[in-house]
Amino acid sequence: MTQNDIMEELSTGFIEVLAHSKGYFNLHGRDYGTDLHIREAKMRKNNGRGRYLTTGRGLDVQLKAVTEKYVTVTPTHIKYSLESKNYNDLIWRH
Repeated sequence: MTQNDIMEELSTGFIEVLAHSKGYFNLHGRDYGTDLHIREAKMRKNNGRGRYLTTGRGLDVQLKAVTEKYVTVTPTHIKYSLESKNYNDLIWRH
């Protein structure tokens, strides 16, 4: 695996762990600019039995990973270079 592949897998795995700890899961699917589709699941009880269903609450996430040497940390900001095409993809959504 390349360094970029490793960073992407670590980033995705970290967000998934956080989501799982709060009752959310990742819908796996095609990546059209969105790396994770986090959805909430809760138990619905019916006649003493339960089953998990999605609630309709969710969050779509686009991850960007960089190594420390490309990051500048100030007291109020975290700065890193982002290619304009990636930025434009993030703000283009309707």
